[in-house]
Amino acid sequence: MCLCGCPAPRSVLLRLDEHLPEAWDPQFAAVVAQTVKLLNAHAISLIGIDMPSLDSAQSKTRDPHRRVCAHNMTILKGLSWKEVQEGNDEPLALPLERIGLGASPARAVLCAPVAPDRRGGYDVGLAASL
Repeated sequence: MCLCGCPAPRSVLLRLDEHLPEAWDPQFAAVVAQTVKLLNAHAISLIGIDMPSLDSAQSKTRDPHRRVCAHNMTILKGLSWKEVQEGNDEPLALPLERIGLGASPARAVLCAPVAPDRRGGYDVGLAASL
């Protein structure tokens, strides 16, 4: 369940590299379209990645992005794992409103349930800033 009580989107956060590069590296790891198809088949609606793009820097067709759009999925790119520990925390991304753009900068954090409250829900703590 989401913090508001609605069903939470199922998400996957992919760690493809130990460190974000300090400078542009055109050889960064990328995701293939078949991976997006597989994640969608498992009802994943959000993909978080620590690379600048799902597609390789050399991609001309942008197949992973096309697959994400076709399945109405969401991408969080450029995540940092500095403060993140392994677990089942819920990602939360608050986008900045940008009219006319295909993407928006967002402040992404991981929320961790801390303790059940009296209503049967959870108080939430900040697990990490992405």
